[in-house]
Amino acid sequence: LNHTGRKSGLPRKVVLEVVNYDAEKNTYYVSSGFGIKSDWYRNILAQPENSIQVGNKTYKIYAKQLSIEESGALMKKYARNYPTAAKYIAKGIGYEVNGSDEDWENLGKQMIFFAFTPLQLQVKPFDYQALRFSILPPSSIASGEGGRFTVVRPRGKPDKQDVKN
Repeated sequence: LNHTGRKSGLPRKVVLEVVNYDAEKNTYYVSSGFGIKSDWYRNILAQPENSIQVGNKTYKIYAKQLSIEESGALMKKYARNYPTAAKYIAKGIGYEVNGSDEDWENLGKQMIFFAFTPLQLQVKPFDYQALRFSILPPSSIASGEGGRFTVVRPRGKPDKQDVKN
């Protein structure tokens, strides 16, 4: 994870274990092993847009903290797929598990998980108003009706090339 220090503004890096990768959503899931004390956790809360390196590729991502329910479900899935590693995690944070799905889910609800989703794959609502003002110079006035669009400049009449049919 490549992130920015919330106080210093300096670039920071940390190696994290990916507990799950959802290929359909192209989303990486990670956990904060030291909870809210982790600097990277506090840094991405302050600035959720960061980047990750996976192999030799770097992706700009948006980090979203999972809900308690999502965290529980993710830990249950992790324990099914990697039972030895899950037991090691539980022991490392001082949680005794009996091995049931419910127990793993309860552990997950006490942990902090994030979803890292590459930005280019996120669908955000389109802001047509922002587009209109980013294309036209601020001194232009746009009007349109019935498929016709005219750009009128403050001085003079509209140019012929400005009238679109």
